[in-house]
Amino acid sequence: MPDNGENVFNACAELDLAADISHLYDVRQYAALGVRLTPAVIVDGKAVLSGKVPTVEELKKLLKGDAYQGRGLPRPYNGLRTPR
Repeated sequence: MPDNGENVFNACAELDLAADISHLYDVRQYAALGVRLTPAVIVDGKAVLSGKVPTVEELKKLLKGDAYQGRGLPRPYNGLRTPR
């Protein structure tokens, strides 16, 4: 079964997104980001999903911006970074 990082990598590759993908292991970092359940997907410093390993298709929707509507989150720009 693929892990969270592998699914994120595959979703970004399928969408041709440039992304800095990394793992957090420090519980304090998770807490600072408001994450209560792991695993989590964090985009631009905001937890956009937590508590499950999302499928590649779920991640693609999320990263394309479909899931951003109504959440008050910035839309992805040039990969996972939002413009300033």
